[in-house]
Parts: sequence; structure tokens; C-alpha cells
Amino acid sequence: MELQSVDTTPSGDLSVHSALPKRSSISNSKIDLTSVSKEGGDRVSIALGNDTANVTLSRKQITRGRIQFLALCWTLFLSGWNDGTLGPLLPRIQRVYHVGFAIVSLIFVFACIGFVSGALINMQLTNRVGFGKAQFVK
Repeated sequence: MELQSVDTTPSGDLSVHSALPKRSSISNSKIDLTSVSKEGGDRVSIALGNDTANVTLSRKQITRGRIQFLALCWTLFLSGWNDGTLGPLLPRIQRVYHVGFAIVSLIFVFACIGFVSGALINMQLTNRVGFGKAQFVK
């Protein structure tokens, strides 16, 4: 569904135009990475459709990118570890809180509901307020 807005021109005529820009298809796009150039940086050639751009990355940018990638891998590892620790704790949770298996299994059900609803809300929130503000709200 495309949003429409109506504006009046100085002559009083009505003109209808799209409120959102049309998204171009980038299904045929490609990103080519080439080898190290003579200056000591990596030359990156980006091709989207008919447009191309050549960028030279400095060693500092390459190092920063690798550190960011390793930080991302570490956080995903910790997230998986966090999710995996609940299983071995189930007998202890049952004993300490005097609840049955059905009640303890609701932990997994509500965790799943939370993940799915958070993902859906994140998509809508990002479209409304932008990626940076949506990440700040989290």
C-alpha cells in the first residue's frame, strides 16, 4: 500500500504525489571486493545497478571493522550461552520455587513470545522513528 498526500499549488489546482519514495530493486546488485592496493589500504568497488563507487579503506578502518565484527560475534556467543543456561537450571528452579514442570516450561513459552513480539515491534518502530532511535529505545 502506498501512502498518498494531496498538495495545492499556488494556482489552486490539486496535485497528488507519493509521500514515500519508490524503492528501486537491488536484486541485481553486487559488491566486489578487490585486493590490497599500493597505498596499503584495501580498495573496495561497490556496484549497485548502473552506479559504481570506488573507495579506499585505511588500515585504521579495516582494524575497526574487524574489531566490530569480533564484538558482534562475542555478543551473539554470549546470547546463545545465556539461552542455553536455562535448561540445566530447570530442576533447581522446580525445587526452589516448588512449581511443576508445566509451570517451569512456561519460561520457554514466554521467552519465545517475547522474542517474536520484540522482533515485530522492532520492525514497526524502526520504520517509524529510524534505526538509531529504535536501538536506543531497546
